[in-house]
Amino acid sequence: MQQRLETERLVLRSLTRTDAVFVADLISDEDVRRYLGGPVSPEQHEATFARYSSGKNGEMVWVVETKTPHASVGLVFLSPHRDNGEAELSYQFRAQDWKRGYATEAAARVLSHALGDLECVRVIAETQTANLPSRRLLTRLGMTEISRHVRFGSEQSLYATGNPA
Repeated sequence: MQQRLETERLVLRSLTRTDAVFVADLISDEDVRRYLGGPVSPEQHEATFARYSSGKNGEMVWVVETKTPHASVGLVFLSPHRDNGEAELSYQFRAQDWKRGYATEAAARVLSHALGDLECVRVIAETQTANLPSRRLLTRLGMTEISRHVRFGSEQSLYATGNPA
């Protein structure tokens, strides 16, 4: 069972069926999905929501909501990385909520939860090298770029925190 997490301004909670419209709007947004393979087609919305909700393979997904005013602003994920199974941090936030510090605040809380409560040795994050805002966010979290590689036709930067696995 996934824990509810909080920060000064945010609540991070488990995904519920009532979040389907929010998730559909988020994954349809071209700006949000620019470095994530592009918008998800309407035909794939239900399957994507089901995958996010399933908790399969140890994936945890939190809906990020502001406390005041109460609004859903993004998603934060903690899941096994495709290459080595280490805990991977990822996130998607509504474009209109960028530059408000929500992504940094929420990701920092999940990172703290992973390294502390879940006792992960380290947490990694992978982002397109061209995604400068995401790379800056990972650096603010204390993560360091450890490698680059090509995946999905684009150069990716792999970041890590903690001790080597």
